[in-house]
Amino acid sequence: NESSARQLQFRSLIDGFYENPIFGSGFGGQASIIRNSAQPWHYELTYVKLLFNTGIVGMLLLVCLLSFYTIKSLRLCRIDKKNYSINVSLIVGFFCVLIVSSSNPYMNSFDFLFILAIPPLIISMIVRHKLESFK
Repeated sequence: NESSARQLQFRSLIDGFYENPIFGSGFGGQASIIRNSAQPWHYELTYVKLLFNTGIVGMLLLVCLLSFYTIKSLRLCRIDKKNYSINVSLIVGFFCVLIVSSSNPYMNSFDFLFILAIPPLIISMIVRHKLESFK
């Protein structure tokens, strides 16, 4: 049963988190339940896995990064009326990636998608900032 397998993973990852709550187990750490013997560090529960791997400190850093991007993008929506639809599209796409990566085990996980989603968004913010400074 798939739901019971995820429940076992969840309990295992939370128990592992309680063993190292501040800094986590590190990437590549294994909980007591191993889903795949070829990749024992890989779990379907993305955000619980990140909590297990990075602990409270890592999750706070990730939340700060994501919050910074969201606030910066919302401010750009207010300032840059010309590119409003682009900014809104990037924000909506960003949150869609967050939602899909938490609910779809076939997407691997958000940490794998991180390289695909965040850097282009940060680059677009930097380019817009440079363009605004030339005006």
